[in-house]
Amino acid sequence: MRRASLTLFAVLLVFAPMTGPAAVWLPGDSGATPPVTAASTVSPQVASDLQQSSTLDTAGTDERVTVVVETRSGASLAVARAVRSEGGTVLTRIGQRVEARVPRSAVRTLANRADVTFVRRPHHLRANGTLAASGGGQGQVVSGGLDDLGVPRLHRNGFTGENATVAVVGLGFDTSSPEFSDDVVRTKSFGSDGFDSGRHGTAVAEVVADTAPNASLILVDVDTMTQLARAADWVDAETNADVAVASLGLPVGPFDGESTLGRQIRQSDRHGTPWVVAAGNAGYRKHLNTTWRNTDGDRWLEFADGGDAVRIRSATGSVRVHVNWRDWPASDDNYDAYLQAWNGSAWVYVDQSENVQRGSQPPVEVLGARSARQYRLRIWKRSAAGNTSFDVFLNDGAQFVDHYDRAQSVKRPAVVEPVLAVGAVREGTTRLEPYSSRGPTVDGALKPEVVAPDQVDVAVYDSRPFAGTSAAAPHVAGVAALLVEASADPLSSAELRRTLRTTARDLRGTETNNRTGYGLVDAESAVDALSAVSLDACARVDAGGRYGYATDVRTVSGSCIVVTGDDARFDGNGHTLATGAEAGASAVRAANATNVTVVDARLRGRVGLNVTNGGVTLRNVSVEADEWALAVDARSTLYARDVTLANGTVGLAGTDVRLAGVGAPNATLDRRQVGPYLRLDDAPGERRENATVALRIHYGARVENESALGVWRYRDGSWTRVGGTVDSGENVVTVSLEPGGVVTLYGGSSGSGSGSRTATRRRPEPRRVGVA
Repeated sequence: MRRASLTLFAVLLVFAPMTGPAAVWLPGDSGATPPVTAASTVSPQVASDLQQSSTLDTAGTDERVTVVVETRSGASLAVARAVRSEGGTVLTRIGQRVEARVPRSAVRTLANRADVTFVRRPHHLRANGTLAASGGGQGQVVSGGLDDLGVPRLHRNGFTGENATVAVVGLGFDTSSPEFSDDVVRTKSFGSDGFDSGRHGTAVAEVVADTAPNASLILVDVDTMTQLARAADWVDAETNADVAVASLGLPVGPFDGESTLGRQIRQSDRHGTPWVVAAGNAGYRKHLNTTWRNTDGDRWLEFADGGDAVRIRSATGSVRVHVNWRDWPASDDNYDAYLQAWNGSAWVYVDQSENVQRGSQPPVEVLGARSARQYRLRIWKRSAAGNTSFDVFLNDGAQFVDHYDRAQSVKRPAVVEPVLAVGAVREGTTRLEPYSSRGPTVDGALKPEVVAPDQVDVAVYDSRPFAGTSAAAPHVAGVAALLVEASADPLSSAELRRTLRTTARDLRGTETNNRTGYGLVDAESAVDALSAVSLDACARVDAGGRYGYATDVRTVSGSCIVVTGDDARFDGNGHTLATGAEAGASAVRAANATNVTVVDARLRGRVGLNVTNGGVTLRNVSVEADEWALAVDARSTLYARDVTLANGTVGLAGTDVRLAGVGAPNATLDRRQVGPYLRLDDAPGERRENATVALRIHYGARVENESALGVWRYRDGSWTRVGGTVDSGENVVTVSLEPGGVVTLYGGSSGSGSGSRTATRRRPEPRRVGVA
């Protein structure tokens, strides 16, 4: 029961309202000036804690508080010793942070040390899962999401996770649960009160055990961000885990993955333990991204509607707000946050966060209350350049009323680059949950990478399904354990991630995207991909099957890959398939072959892809060609998803050409589209000087007003006509363009057909585009 009391204590501190206006100087007070903070290395929240008495947890004769002491580089060991000399207990030490329980009288002593930069409350981890409405069953319960992933057939074929180990990092576990107790081989707690039971962590472990019933489980108990970083280090150094899963989220940055926690996870990944992490549940009205704006000079942030406050609604009466701005890891831009509540007749201040950022403090303010149903957030510039962006997150039960942003709502640690971030789709459907967090990250990385089911039954929640990305992530970790068992050779972290991504099932026809990533995890296809025949040279293939490359390959003459048999799949695994200098030589040539798939490859040479009387699918492929990038004859079909064209000519004459997945823009012109979408992006680090892409786009014979045909480019939010020469005899429009943006061929159903026009119509659904 000790953890229960500690958790309640933390909640009381976070939500304690202000005692009245006299308790704090508020920006805008008539004739008032900001006070000088005597000890700015102590956060206002900790300073408030020091003034409490009976509400604090006690140990011995001196009341104690739990704090995180931020230190200067290389000083954490000395600070940890100082904590002990002051009668405190070091809970966790990692990087430049020491988490400790110390006597109240010792906080100021520690804060005044020259090697200490800041003393704050711990950032507590939040579960990325919720309880849904009634449903489910009792007793021996198995997740219904397994059917969506194709897991039952693998179980019937003997794949159950045998000899695989999964580290489950969570908010406590019931190790006596009959759902997985026999699978637990080790436990470890980084919490302040030892290993403790927890329903959320228990639910996560249940789903892993359902998916991989014979996998071994290591249960790791954490409660704060610092403990999670230490746990990642422990999993890396002290266990043989094949995969780690964390259904946890932090609404505190940095959100580019560059932190102590991010470094520990990357190190674990490099050493062979990939991490699967819930993306978060901030996709609907729980995240706000805004850039500093203040047109009237009063130093209050103006939001999208021009007002200096954003409204928040709370179903429970409680609200917790984390305000971050992008000046990590330490900031000298000093902003403060204020919370108002509606008392029935007026807005009154109920909480404030005034951390002093002076170059060594994190750019974050945390505040909250539990006194009303309606709140307003205001952000004030105390001393800052006034040119930054803010990311604001709310707790479960609270929602932004006026403005919110789905994009960039993925939380830490899912934003870390090698992490496999998992979004949530409703069990039994392909519908993305509205609350599932979306990418990209603040530095533009794709998130989430995959999705998996939620709203599934678990025994610990009795009659209420387990919802949220917390439920989705352990499904993926369980599938990863099945891959570990199925692989004939040890899988690297990169190979496991790549297999899960490249075999994921399309849900929207527009993958890869920042909502569903590569798609829904497909366990059967992932295991099948492991049986691919390994190739280390260019080859002629006349039989179906899976073929994989573990190195770059190049032919001296002729084409590199020649496919004459149906049902062949080639996994480039990120490698280059290249031709020599012979005219007409193709990186991949498919002749009289249908259902040919090329994924995760770079095609280089005279011709990228040449299809004659065949059918080919490209997925996650970049093409750089001297002659033809894509050449598809009139008897062939092509489906391209996430294809990058650096240069070369595109000739599409096939009977069925679909390229909706190469970057369809957000809207269309008020004109008739008669060609496929093509995304013309640079291949990073590989673009040739003055590169251009020569497009040769065929159109149907039913186009009546050929003089109005033209190639249009979508870039920077608008469509612009970029020309095009029409050959009415061949039904072809040709144009040469530098890479950048999305292009397509439009006919003249209305409008003048020239100039730039902003897109205003809704985004079209991916569709089949026939070209003559």
